[in-house]
Amino acid sequence: MSLSAGSSPLHSPKITPHTSPAPRRRSHTPNPANYMVPSSASTPVNNPVSQTPSSGQVIQKETVGGTTYFYTDTTPAPLTGMVFPNYHIYPPTAPHVAYMQPKANAPSFFMADELRQELINRHLITMAQLDQADMPVPTEVDSYHSLFPLEPLPPPNRIQKSSNFGYITSCYKAVNSKDDLPYCLRRIHALVFAYDFHAGGETMMSRHFNDPNADAYFTKRKWGQHDGPLPRQHAGLLPESLIWAYIVQLSSALRTIHTAGLACRVMDPTKILITGKTRLRVNCVGVFDVLTFDNSQNNNPLALMAQYQQADLISLGKVVLALACNSLAGIQRENLQKAMELVTINYSSDLKNLILYLLTDQNRMRSVNDIMPMIGARFYTQLDAAQMRNDVIEEDLAKLDAGVPEKISLISRDEKSVLVVTYSDLKRCFENTFQELIAAANGQL
Repeated sequence: MSLSAGSSPLHSPKITPHTSPAPRRRSHTPNPANYMVPSSASTPVNNPVSQTPSSGQVIQKETVGGTTYFYTDTTPAPLTGMVFPNYHIYPPTAPHVAYMQPKANAPSFFMADELRQELINRHLITMAQLDQADMPVPTEVDSYHSLFPLEPLPPPNRIQKSSNFGYITSCYKAVNSKDDLPYCLRRIHALVFAYDFHAGGETMMSRHFNDPNADAYFTKRKWGQHDGPLPRQHAGLLPESLIWAYIVQLSSALRTIHTAGLACRVMDPTKILITGKTRLRVNCVGVFDVLTFDNSQNNNPLALMAQYQQADLISLGKVVLALACNSLAGIQRENLQKAMELVTINYSSDLKNLILYLLTDQNRMRSVNDIMPMIGARFYTQLDAAQMRNDVIEEDLAKLDAGVPEKISLISRDEKSVLVVTYSDLKRCFENTFQELIAAANGQL
């Protein structure tokens, strides 16, 4: 679990082809337009082969390898104020990777189409710039420049305070002039917190709690209306395996924080970031420690830390219960009984017991280690899934190193050219290119 705790850029913690275009577009990869500041006007993309039905969705037609595919293009139109470089170049390494201690003999690998597309989108988001004429922002803040808003900015004449911190806040992507790496700046009143920037990250709130119809099960019961069918897994509720994957990561984060004698205090769906499919990161760690610092606590800022750690466990229980109900309405006091009934019907007793343990007053000091037996072998399931992903990557690498005769398809960026080659052909091309680079470096060409 990676924690972004406002580390200094120079002292960051050293924590350790398919021919059809359809599968790539259906996969859940971040879209650059989803993370830009919305504006009142947008410019539609012109496509000579697109058709716009009455529903407003755009039907695209694309021909690859002699086969014509039709698919619904849900990509948002470019927004006013969004500016991308007019050249192809990769941005610098992300800060959480740049300062990481890599394992010895870590192999290189070829990326799957889905992973490559996700990384390209992340690169676009990292390199997005703001048109100063359209939306003026400070050109520099201390040693940071190239600021880009990551959240919608409120109107100048409207005061909008954060529901979490109680202050006016704003969030920007910015580049640090000391190491030329992108960071996330969170401004709260007159304070600026610097965090690692994770391009393409979205909050758990926007990923899982953005459907107003998800609260219908609780709101209808409140007003005495007909209950209707109960939500089920894969039919209104999240799969239990996904919830356990989140539990493993969040409990690991709390365990790391609590072991250091600190507290998270921001275990909330609005402050939990999701990158990729299921990777979680805790955002805004340490903010409350600064905002609520009190010199009168006998000069001991850790005096209330045990109390804050107990609050972390309760917050974790609320997050898990909300995920199990797929609704934030389920964690409201008047809906807790119905929410637990929903959990009992649809999920295992282990998940139910974990939620009850976290939300029930035990009349004693609890520890995040207490829930480890409830997680049990599911921890190893998550570890095995990560190892399996590495195994697939290493398998492709082994095919290239060995030069096996297995054939693969290579598609140009514009998808107009397709080349069928073997791993043996690729190996020979790589070796020849490498030798040419060495010869050019030695002045032999």
